[in-house]
Amino acid sequence: MSAVTGRPSREFISQFMGEFRRVGITQFLLYPRSGCELEYLSEEWFQAIQNVLDAAEAHGYTSIWLYDEFNWPSGQCAGRVMQAREAFAVQCLYARKNSQPRASREALLSCVSPLGRKKQPSEITFELKSLKQFPNLLNPEAVELFIQLTHEEYYKRFGKYFGTLIKGIFSDEPSVAYYYEQYEGDSDTEVRLAWYPELEEEYRELTGHELKEDLRAHLQGTAPFCYRVPYQKLMGARFRKTYFDTIRTWCENHGILLTGHLMNELDCQAARYNGDPLLANAGFSMPGMDEIFTNTNPDAIEWQTLGTVEYGSRQRGCGLAELFALGPGDMQPGSYKQMIWLTALFGVDHYLLAVSQFQAEGNLHKTMWFNPTSPAQTWFDHYDQLGETAKEAARFARKPWNKVEVEIRYAEDFSNQPYYLRLMTRYQRSWRFIHKDDAASKDALAVVTFQKDGSIYDEISKKTFFDMAAFMLYLDINYCQPFRVMNSRDTLARDVMLRYYDDGTCVALDLREPDAPTRRLHFRIGPNPDRDIIFNLPAGDIKIFHDTDQPSADFVEYALDLPDAPWEIVLDRKNILCPEYDAEGTLRLTVAKDTPCPKALIRAYGVPGAVRMDGTPISASNPGEGLPQGVAPLYRTSETIDLESGRHTLALDGKKTEYPYLPSAFLLGNFAVKMVRPGEMTIGPLPKSVRLGPLSEQGFRNFIGKATLTRTVNIPETADALRLETAGHCASVAINGQNLGCRLWAPFDWDIPTDIKGKDTTLQITLEIPIATLFGKERLHGQIIAPAHDIHPAGLYAAKWVERR
Repeated sequence: MSAVTGRPSREFISQFMGEFRRVGITQFLLYPRSGCELEYLSEEWFQAIQNVLDAAEAHGYTSIWLYDEFNWPSGQCAGRVMQAREAFAVQCLYARKNSQPRASREALLSCVSPLGRKKQPSEITFELKSLKQFPNLLNPEAVELFIQLTHEEYYKRFGKYFGTLIKGIFSDEPSVAYYYEQYEGDSDTEVRLAWYPELEEEYRELTGHELKEDLRAHLQGTAPFCYRVPYQKLMGARFRKTYFDTIRTWCENHGILLTGHLMNELDCQAARYNGDPLLANAGFSMPGMDEIFTNTNPDAIEWQTLGTVEYGSRQRGCGLAELFALGPGDMQPGSYKQMIWLTALFGVDHYLLAVSQFQAEGNLHKTMWFNPTSPAQTWFDHYDQLGETAKEAARFARKPWNKVEVEIRYAEDFSNQPYYLRLMTRYQRSWRFIHKDDAASKDALAVVTFQKDGSIYDEISKKTFFDMAAFMLYLDINYCQPFRVMNSRDTLARDVMLRYYDDGTCVALDLREPDAPTRRLHFRIGPNPDRDIIFNLPAGDIKIFHDTDQPSADFVEYALDLPDAPWEIVLDRKNILCPEYDAEGTLRLTVAKDTPCPKALIRAYGVPGAVRMDGTPISASNPGEGLPQGVAPLYRTSETIDLESGRHTLALDGKKTEYPYLPSAFLLGNFAVKMVRPGEMTIGPLPKSVRLGPLSEQGFRNFIGKATLTRTVNIPETADALRLETAGHCASVAINGQNLGCRLWAPFDWDIPTDIKGKDTTLQITLEIPIATLFGKERLHGQIIAPAHDIHPAGLYAAKWVERR
């Protein structure tokens, strides 16, 4: 997913896309985003799209995907739809209980009817509002205008590519309820509903009730009938017909697919945003989801989102997931693999890596996150490994499941639904959503509905279970699982997800944090432990089994730490310092004796950075250097700054805004960096050697790039492999100049060639430090969205010789 930012030239586009093709990527989705300096849908914009298509043909891409909006949400055409007509903006019905003081006796007497009965003063008011900041996707004419302004304009210029190079168009988070974003939800005094002209008549036909009267009764606390369920049914049908069916039909008539994802599929508010989430998601030609937080811990995984996309992908035969956008940028590659496989086990066979900006101009506007899946990331050259695991995951995503154990009728208003889904997964039971109007599968073991009181009703057994534990016990007693993963203590392994398929294969996915220890587990086929297959499962990894696999004997691994000694260190580029200012915007910088003098990199984009060294402004006019792709062009480099040893001050010049991912300045040079406290740092001579542990604490605080550690070692005769602990970050190994390859995820094991065992050798370990390290964690604290899991700094934490028996 590539964000078109800046004003990219034809040459830049070709070079940029060539880099992706070099690492095996053949599909490209264009995303107009903040930081784009081309007027959206102008002739200059369309020329940039033509340049992309030309580059795609030249480099041998298979697919280009368009994006139907500028930023998001889709349906507005950068605000032009709402500007065309008032009815093309979201229409919202407000029902409010008046907060006026209690009526006086005289006022009450004036409300006496001719028959002498007192009339109650009206307590509820209704108001229809047009909210101009969001499009009305329930209005067919507004949707038609959106198609004319976007889809038709693309087809007019690039129609010859539709269905060949251009495969589809992406719709991002369309919703009927964006007004809800700044609203806490229905309360005792107010209800807000998306509205369309036919709503009240359709509600009357469906229920025999008047919508406003049901809202009045709800707010007065006398409601014998809940308006929510019929309202959501009507809203779901309208949203599906007006938006998804209309645009999908246009796309399919023009030879392309409609893909994308909904807004907020993950909890009980999904129905408010989408009417009927299952119905809406299945309205895509290629149903999709997003999981931009990268929650891989079972307690945080978006189980409801995954179940929703699985329902849609089952209807359409394909699925898409937008992943990784919030990163963070130092997330371990193993989390990428883990998330790709997690979505694949729910039928997703296309994985959209977000976000790759052409250049980093968007960091000035979208300040909360920066996770470039682009050449800016230091391990980008190894994306081919990510591509290979994605291909294998997609192959499993397309396989038919074996008998589904539990079918769940999707509950729009059951808040504990995600929790129950998590429990079933931890019990290694397979489940999937079905719509409340769908017929159940003939071979399902149970077809359940989650009741509002937390109980579980099963349509097949006609039983009601008090909680999930009782229901799981019922399944265990009555239905033996064909495959299970057990601990060595013969208990069910937690945090392992199983999916088994018609062809007899089974995938076990570990759902622990990437730095958790490897586990010894037993894969059991049927009830007999004599058929156990004993295996190691690293955190976040997958293991694939077949029902024809033979039982295996237990095995033993002996690990011997390499003797503790310094490692010579060599960097592939200069070190860098990202200043940690105090509250007044000042950094007290101590320069040690014999420290090479640095250069300054000053931001030249947007509001130019301005800093002073010891009170003197630093000028910078040379091209940016030492920064990642896309970031360097936004900076200018100064001449070398002569700094004597001792105390100096680096200060922001005036009240300049600091951006988390586009700081005002960096310092660049062959020096070591140490953080004393916020507002105080030191630089000194670059160390020639390091010990085990994070490199950020050994003088390389903000360094990104390749750090090669070298030492002479004697390889034991009995050693079968070298095992490293790198906190899950990318590492490569060479022995005596022989490259043994790169590892992106566990196990970080390299087999030892037989001819060098028992000999003294030169061991080289190259660590690739990810891009987020450039900006420093303390600087970003409280300013960025917190990652879903702990990220440990890159470094060599342990090195062991492994003997297997």
